[in-house]
Amino acid sequence: MNDFTASSQPLPNKFFSDYRSDRPFKTLLYLYQNDLRYIGLSMLFYLIKHSPEWIRPLIIANIIDIISSPSTHSLSELWFNGAFLAFSILQNTPTHYLHIRFLSTATHSMEYNLRSAITRQLQYLSIGFHQQRNSGAIQNKLLRDVEAVALLTTQIFQYLPSSILTIVIAIIITAIRAPGFLIFFVGTIPVAVTLIRYFRTPIRSRNSVFRQQMETTSAYLIEMLKLIPITRAHGAEEAEIYRTEQRLKTLKQASIKLDLINALANAASWVSLRSFNLVCLLASAWLAYTGKWGITVGDVVLLTGYFDSITGSVVQILGVLPQIGKGFEALSSIGEVLECPDVEQNKGKTPVKRLKGEFCFESVCYVYPESRNQTAIVDFSLQVKPGETIA
Repeated sequence: MNDFTASSQPLPNKFFSDYRSDRPFKTLLYLYQNDLRYIGLSMLFYLIKHSPEWIRPLIIANIIDIISSPSTHSLSELWFNGAFLAFSILQNTPTHYLHIRFLSTATHSMEYNLRSAITRQLQYLSIGFHQQRNSGAIQNKLLRDVEAVALLTTQIFQYLPSSILTIVIAIIITAIRAPGFLIFFVGTIPVAVTLIRYFRTPIRSRNSVFRQQMETTSAYLIEMLKLIPITRAHGAEEAEIYRTEQRLKTLKQASIKLDLINALANAASWVSLRSFNLVCLLASAWLAYTGKWGITVGDVVLLTGYFDSITGSVVQILGVLPQIGKGFEALSSIGEVLECPDVEQNKGKTPVKRLKGEFCFESVCYVYPESRNQTAIVDFSLQVKPGETIA
């Protein structure tokens, strides 16, 4: 499998200028600039392996029509439909393996390149940047945020295409078998669009708050662990426990709010689309019972089956929206490092060849960046000669 790891090379310096957290999807594509062929092959094999979900309602409808009208159908039609469905099921194993192989290759290469880019940028950012940032927050960007971007890849290049294609195939086959029922399918489109537009902003907003709380809490917990000996030495255990619990409560509240908006979005979509499904089932059953429009028992199964597929696809799209929001928020978080202009350029500087060991400060002033209106040191002068120690 050596041929599948060739793209795991450090990204060029141009990467830092092309990274745009304000354009997350374009940035995501740029992260996979060397692995788009693997993403494409992974999507292809995923669609093939997922094909039984589209074929099954049609085959079941055909079989029901065959057994309900044996005088107009031969037994060979039954075996043909069964064999075709069996083949579509058996192909799932090799195509699923190839899908995961290509997707894993591209995703882990992206993780390697992105973490490498963050590491390189951290090495060149100024000391002032590192003094203003907590090491726990930086660690969170290197680990959790990169992992969230990898999960974003699965959501965008796997679940979204399959859901959209499921909807398209269901509409096409319904248009061929029972075009009059397209009105039920078309009716779901404005409902889905309305739900997506309504919940998109609050989901993204609460994802942003949750990410910030998680990053802050992670940084605080790392500092708390480092300072345990000092805390114990000063007998401040209870005060530290109280501060930590307050931070954890804030994180808990942000998590609950995020879960509630996600649950509300999923429940609203499920109820709306299932209501359409119920109307479609009753209408098709009534037409089959009365013999109108030429609707057969198999058509009833077909219509309800594809409506279930459409419902599942729309619910899946709404379900991955929070994950996509987390992924885009992770790209924004990583951009705080990769897009930071506070870089120290050391190339071209004269290297130090000899150290004399003498320090001389003459009328030095210093102001902390966070308190520009107050000078910390004024007119400081000091001379330390070689071999001299001043404490």
